Amino acid sequence: MMKNLHILAILPNSLAWGSPAFLAGGGHIRTVEILKRWHKWGISVETLEDIQHSVSLHSNAPYFVHKIDLSLLGKNFRNRFLLFLIWGIKSITFLLKKIYFNKKFDVIITTEGIALVPFGVLASKILRVPLVVSIQTTNCAISFSSAYKQWRNRGWSILSSLLKTLGDRITIGLLKKASVLICLSDPIARMLKTMGIPEQRIFINGMGIDEKCSRDTLGSSIESKEYDTAFLGRVEREKGVDDLLEAWKIVIGKMKDAKLLIIGSGNYMGEAKTYVEKLGMNKNVRFTCYIVGDEKYRYLRKSKIFVFPTKAEEGWGLAVGEALACGLPVVCYDNPVLVSVFGNCKSVIFVQAGDVKKLADAILWLLENEGLLNQYSKISREYAKQFDWNEVARRELEIVKKL
Repeated sequence: MMKNLHILAILPNSLAWGSPAFLAGGGHIRTVEILKRWHKWGISVETLEDIQHSVSLHSNAPYFVHKIDLSLLGKNFRNRFLLFLIWGIKSITFLLKKIYFNKKFDVIITTEGIALVPFGVLASKILRVPLVVSIQTTNCAISFSSAYKQWRNRGWSILSSLLKTLGDRITIGLLKKASVLICLSDPIARMLKTMGIPEQRIFINGMGIDEKCSRDTLGSSIESKEYDTAFLGRVEREKGVDDLLEAWKIVIGKMKDAKLLIIGSGNYMGEAKTYVEKLGMNKNVRFTCYIVGDEKYRYLRKSKIFVFPTKAEEGWGLAVGEALACGLPVVCYDNPVLVSVFGNCKSVIFVQAGDVKKLADAILWLLENEGLLNQYSKISREYAKQFDWNEVARRELEIVKKL
């Protein structure tokens, strides 16, 4: 390993700026997992972060985390634009201090997003080092109008859709300035090629799964499960939570005592709870807050199956991978990325996106076949073994070393 390599990762968790605090996406989790291993292998790692929204991933960070404080406007401050400006001013100040004190870095890494890529490009220019960006979504449509329609179809308001589309277009232009773009799946790589990014700058490297997921799974039985179905992710319409609740209404029409566990938090949480109460499903649906680490896996292992009807532009599907490692069969929409990553797994059942009736039918089919659940549970665990964070980190390091 290259013990003299110095890495600066720019990782504000902007996903949480307009959502419940400490919410982290798969791309953010992925980068943290890689950095921890690089540090363990003797590589110098530092991160620049908005600590208010990223602290849950860094409670025991072995490397140095530069903390940018965005709390000066109060705990309930949710204006993303002003947060963006404050983050920009403070991050630029940080970079200028590094130059003044002659601090050297070899590579800048970050993930996609309007709050990350501009400052990654700026840091790359100021410090005169290569920039590596990992891309975890296929949300960059070719035209402005098609990108806007994507956001509107996912339930965002007109103003939010316009701002998000503008952010997408700016990000696309800046991505072309990166030295290397690391894609989590084949569909993302194909998208980047259509954007005119040279193929030699595009690499594919997916995600891993925490080995703690499978802990104690072999000793659990279907009879001991507390929940019939679980969902893990942002509680948003674009993640299909509204469709899941519609489908669950059908499920409890045939299995009146069936229980659904929704693990996560998000802007749709209040509306979802109101919908559940309105339909009298309080005894059939339980909501938790956003959970990380061992506790998250314990909740997953309490369930018989995992359902992930996402309508978002996914990058890999970490929640699906974690559910498989916990020994759960999966029902999900036929999202192109999920099909690309998990299409060869027999225990992953794909349903046409938006078809709530078929979603409910697939859930019922699994729940009514206990023998199949046991068989699929073994298949899930076996399939998940191929996703190793150490291998992901090693492959990524080889890509970075080539710079």
